[in-house]
Amino acid sequence: MKTNKNISTIIGVLFITVMITWYIGDTLISAALETPDFLKQVYKNKMRVTLGVLFEIIEVVAVAGIAVLLFPIIKKYNEKIAIGYLVLRVFECVMLIVGAFCPLLLITLSYEYSQATEPATSLLQTTGTLLMAARTNWSLLMLAIFYSLAAIMFYYVLYRTKLIPRFISVWGLIGAVMAITTPWLGTVFGIPMGLNELFLGAWLIIKGFKIPEINPRNILDKAQDLQNR
Repeated sequence: MKTNKNISTIIGVLFITVMITWYIGDTLISAALETPDFLKQVYKNKMRVTLGVLFEIIEVVAVAGIAVLLFPIIKKYNEKIAIGYLVLRVFECVMLIVGAFCPLLLITLSYEYSQATEPATSLLQTTGTLLMAARTNWSLLMLAIFYSLAAIMFYYVLYRTKLIPRFISVWGLIGAVMAITTPWLGTVFGIPMGLNELFLGAWLIIKGFKIPEINPRNILDKAQDLQNR
């Protein structure tokens, strides 16, 4: 049971890490990107952008850690869902990496833009717009889909198995359905999911998963019953 509690604690820390690093990284990067003249601003704020990317890379590592640690736990109850959950989180990591490296490319592009003259500036502007679209549109869209579907699988298993209180699982299922709409309806619809994962992380650190304790005597009693039949 001590091993299970240690794993639960690590998973809880990783859930909280994902939320914190996502918020810090996105805030740092968005401050430079979400301006009309972003190609002029990115290079000027390269340290901020680079730091933001670093936080997003930490987020990727935390997401991967959650997927790896949860796989054997989910597998005990539903192997197909465990595989599906792992695959979706791998795809999520890929989208996070794409979203994280676009700002790094924009730093170089921003420098070239500051040194260029027409008609090169038009080409650089177009390239910058495409990189912005890759991060804020396509990456966000696919990320919302992979993340939300994985969360639905995860909380479905938790609801069925009662590894955590069911109100957390129901909250997570509702939050996951809302999160999948964020590319169209706005990030405000992702707030319930974010709060849920912070709460889940704290719960796992304090309480852990409620994994039934294996009693050797019960196993022997069941084996004896089978022999007597």
